[in-house]
Amino acid sequence: MAKSLKYLMAGMALMASVAPACASDSWVQAAESRIAETRTYPRSAQVRKEAGTAVLSLQVDGNGLITGYRIVQSSGSDILDREAERALDRIGQFNPTANRQPRSATVRVTWPGPKDQLIN
Repeated sequence: MAKSLKYLMAGMALMASVAPACASDSWVQAAESRIAETRTYPRSAQVRKEAGTAVLSLQVDGNGLITGYRIVQSSGSDILDREAERALDRIGQFNPTANRQPRSATVRVTWPGPKDQLIN
């Protein structure tokens, strides 16, 4: 019994240290809003009437500095995927994380398409 409790506590500590992102995570919501304000809708994607959502894995340090990212799910458009990466490059840094701890998060970058009047 004590051994099981020891493993349970170790697992809980590991889960807490990873700080996973979820839909209700205010830091992730703020990051996605900032990306939405920064991203553009490339003219070449507009002409092709491309739309979609790119899902990115994002790593930041405790000060909010982007230390890495990668696309984990394509928007379906190489043009929009590249723009998602460019938007992160332009941002460079988000607000500091809670307790200034490094973290990983999954963020979505969406382009609704030309019919939705998203012309930046």
